Amino acid sequence: MKLSNKQIKEIADANDIAHDVFVNIVTNEFIELPNILHGPIFEYNEYHTEDLEKLELKWNEFKKFESPNSSESYNIMVSFIENLPLSEIKNQLIYALEKKNPFSKFNQIIHNSEIKQDWYNHKSDKLEERVRYFIEEMKITST
Repeated sequence: MKLSNKQIKEIADANDIAHDVFVNIVTNEFIELPNILHGPIFEYNEYHTEDLEKLELKWNEFKKFESPNSSESYNIMVSFIENLPLSEIKNQLIYALEKKNPFSKFNQIIHNSEIKQDWYNHKSDKLEERVRYFIEEMKITST
């Protein structure tokens, strides 16, 4: 199985919205499912019956790319802040991560700032790096 840069980006984008991606190593078919740790479990049963049946029938042909856990997501935010020059926004983001509900506070600051696109680019790059790392670990070939 070979994954293109486009497919790697698609996996990373799905992981960004708390979806796990299952890739069939024989057919390159993608199955995207909400990570049940990030949402209601009924989503699997009610909306994804056909996909779950495919996985059950050929489980050994699929590799799973899990969405990042909260620790990984937190580290992506920290790495973004570390790369910022000294500024008021950097101080605000550092402070946000030290307080209760760091994800929502961080996002609120980012969404009201001029560095919003820089954040999205950084996060996208880190998520793609993460997928490439899993590809290497799983011995999957990328193009």
